[in-house]
Amino acid sequence: MKIRLLPQERKILEDMGLVLRDARLACGEPQDVFGGRIGVSRQTLAKMELGYPATSIGAWIKASAVLGRLGTWDEVLRAPSDPFAEYDSAQERLERIKKARARRSKG
Repeated sequence: MKIRLLPQERKILEDMGLVLRDARLACGEPQDVFGGRIGVSRQTLAKMELGYPATSIGAWIKASAVLGRLGTWDEVLRAPSDPFAEYDSAQERLERIKKARARRSKG
C-alpha cells in the first residue's frame, strides 16, 4: 500500500532526512558504513536521507540511538500539555500545603 502524504507531512520527512544526512556526514561515515551500524542497507539509508515515507520507524529509532539522539523521540505523539490544567493543579497543591501548615501551627 502506498502512503500518501500531504505536502507539509512530506516536508517533515525530507527535513528529517537532511538532518540524518548532516549528522552522518559529521561523523565522517559513508552510507554503507552507517547503514551497517543501524542494520539497514546503503539503499535504505539513502531513502531515509531523501525522506522516503515507507522506511521503518525502527530504522529511524536505531539511527537516532547510534547518533546519540534517542531522547529526541520523547515528545513524538505525546499529547500537548494544558497550561490551564497545570495551573489548576499547582494551585491545588499550594492550597493543600497551606492547609497542612495551618493544621501544624494550631497543634
